[in-house]
Amino acid sequence: MEAAAGINYKSPGDYVYAQSGVAVERTAIGAPTSIFTGAAFGNLSSQYGQSLVKLTHCVPVLTSNPARCQKSGRVTAVSANHLVTQVGNITLSHGVLPENLPSVDFGLSRVLGRDSAMSNDIFPLDTGSVGSVGATFMVFGARNDEQGDVSFASYLAGTVNDPDDSAGRGGNATYAVTCAVDASSSFEYRRVTLDLRALGKDKGSNYAQYLSGGEPCVPSVPTIGSKLLATAGSASITLVHENLAKDGYFATLHRLSGYRRGPPYAFPESTNALEDVLGLISGLAVSRLPLADEVISAAEVNEGKYRDSSSAVIEMTRLGTGSSEALWLLIPPAGSLIALFILFVMGIRRQWVRGGRCFSGSERERPHLYTAESAYYLIRLGTTAVRNVDQKSAIQ
Repeated sequence: MEAAAGINYKSPGDYVYAQSGVAVERTAIGAPTSIFTGAAFGNLSSQYGQSLVKLTHCVPVLTSNPARCQKSGRVTAVSANHLVTQVGNITLSHGVLPENLPSVDFGLSRVLGRDSAMSNDIFPLDTGSVGSVGATFMVFGARNDEQGDVSFASYLAGTVNDPDDSAGRGGNATYAVTCAVDASSSFEYRRVTLDLRALGKDKGSNYAQYLSGGEPCVPSVPTIGSKLLATAGSASITLVHENLAKDGYFATLHRLSGYRRGPPYAFPESTNALEDVLGLISGLAVSRLPLADEVISAAEVNEGKYRDSSSAVIEMTRLGTGSSEALWLLIPPAGSLIALFILFVMGIRRQWVRGGRCFSGSERERPHLYTAESAYYLIRLGTTAVRNVDQKSAIQ
């Protein structure tokens, strides 16, 4: 699905996801894609072309995983095609989910007992003593078919690295996972750098452009707010509802999470693959928000605005140092060139000949080679010598 496009779940130590041909490292998760797709980047790229080496911006970044997932909840088959999943408790940064949480009850085009099925949903978390703006929780409930041939429950258990190898296995087995996403304390402003010449710098991929995060910073235009938090919380809604009213199977989340996939994860504090993927999806969603354009377009380097937030590195090749004093160094070679040119012209106009003008012997005694005071005859000396060598070789 588009919401999870580009995620690198095989080698997150190199980069965690790729967008528009740019590999994003774990230190820059959630950084706005307008850094390399916006108007400012387009202007700089068209003006400097291949000379543009690096761009640095102060932008919001997800520095910790806003998602938490654990085995929690209860799954009940109430009829032949109704699977009810009760949301369980899960520890949040603000506390614990309250007891009176809703249940998930969807009509599925399955015959429970004969077919495996899942019942998943996502809910907003009310603000107050527990929760914050944009916080959500979600529940995944799975039940196997009678024979246990298609083990949805086991697959779900594998995404959260359940230490029990038999978890979710067997006929009619059930399994439930409750997750929560709360990004209220996960964002920080960081100085991120877009390296446009990363190819060949000991990177693990063939991407030529990398985005990485650095030290904390203070932006000229703050952008961490309700819109950012709400986007992070609701980013996974299409993946939670995947195959809704069919079998409810979370195909994309399962593919990205894998089965009992351990570290390395994109977020160092992730405890299982499912919550790591959900955190990355939140980062991808906020990176595409258009509000980031307000920061980047207002920070165009060539206009000199907001230099504390953005900068660019341009590399260009030129002759000399660029200092006007360096032109004095051209006088000696220029004088030598002028003198040689004058001697060459005078040698032709005055017909300076080999042996010199003051030679007093007969013409037959005038030397043919190795003696001259004319540049013209010096040039002829080389051609005559070559011709003589060729003739001698032919005679032999």
